[in-house]
Amino acid sequence: MQRTIVIEYKEKEIVSQPFTFKHACIVDDEKFQRKGNSLPLASGARKALISMFEGTTLTEEIIDSEIDHSILRKAVNKIINMYLGIDEELKNS
Repeated sequence: MQRTIVIEYKEKEIVSQPFTFKHACIVDDEKFQRKGNSLPLASGARKALISMFEGTTLTEEIIDSEIDHSILRKAVNKIINMYLGIDEELKNS
């Protein structure tokens, strides 16, 4: 099963690339580079989010300035769950 993120932008649903080992490595690298700092998983997940939307209309600038923070928080949390291997079905059971 491919895990993607869908964000609505200008009344269109934009689908990310699937979460892959490459994106997990982005989260992991940030986690180890920011030891002792707060929120290393969230920081890495945000970087992975930017990477997952490469090649779409959602550039880093648009994500930073035009997407609601609550939507971004949900997307980052979803990436953290993917990174940690938490399946939605398991979370809800």
